[in-house]
Amino acid sequence: MINRRSLIKSALASLTLVKVGLFFPIQAFAAWPKKVFSLESPNEALIELFGVRRITASNRISIEMPPGAENGAIIPITVKTGLENVKSISLIAEKNPIALLGQFTFRGKGNGEYLRSRIKLAKSSHVIVVVESDCELYTAKQYIEVLKGGCD
Repeated sequence: MINRRSLIKSALASLTLVKVGLFFPIQAFAAWPKKVFSLESPNEALIELFGVRRITASNRISIEMPPGAENGAIIPITVKTGLENVKSISLIAEKNPIALLGQFTFRGKGNGEYLRSRIKLAKSSHVIVVVESDCELYTAKQYIEVLKGGCD
């Protein structure tokens, strides 16, 4: 049975945890890149993400997705790379209302990183993959034919 003293102690302990940030660690959440998720142009999204850094085409990035999709709402995609020390993988669609599909960050210094996800496309277009590895940027792209847009 809970008495008034126990209830007050629990409430004060919870308030203390919230105040020091242990209960809801707001600082642990990543900053939301609001601006880049509002850009329609792939070039603008790339500049917002990486500035004016040079992006080099690479055959060490493979994109696996179907050549066509009946519905653009759920398209499976797998990105594999043999590049070393991968820091992030970004997915960008050329003709979506919002160009950036997602950016995924890796902590380790592993080799052969891969990403498996599902994306949503408005219409047929290229999907551009940018891999940041050893402070360099590498890219590959693949075209997919979409019969019915998934961003309606």
